[in-house]
Amino acid sequence: MDVIISEIRDFVSQNSNLISQIFGAIVCVFAVASMQTKNIRYTMLFQLLCNGLGMISYLLLDGFSGFGIYLIATLQSLVFFLLRLFDKKEPVWVYPIIFAAYIVGSLLTFKGITDIVPMIAALLCALALIQKKTSNYRIVILLNGSVWLIY
Repeated sequence: MDVIISEIRDFVSQNSNLISQIFGAIVCVFAVASMQTKNIRYTMLFQLLCNGLGMISYLLLDGFSGFGIYLIATLQSLVFFLLRLFDKKEPVWVYPIIFAAYIVGSLLTFKGITDIVPMIAALLCALALIQKKTSNYRIVILLNGSVWLIY
């Protein structure tokens, strides 16, 4: 069993860029799919998948700012998806905590000026999840995706 784990670890380390690109392509497909749904629950499910795969992608590339932001985004998406799945209202106090988590996470992983870009994308993601109408959510997520492409 240790040999198999070692082989997998070697394969991933040697092909991390390729694997990351594959995850990135899947993220793009899920992002497009999320824009096509009419139901906010499905939109948020696709966003949860996008954030989780994006987190893995940036980890493979040693992009720790992107990884940190995607980690918070994945947790945020999971919480909001579950709340909406069970028709629960988000508590108002959660929004400032999310915004603060993104800013603190960005500052903790800050290495250079380009690390501001994930923070902007993260704040857009937090803003998107506040939206109640699917059309408003889509617009903000589209802006978010555009910022991530720059990074």
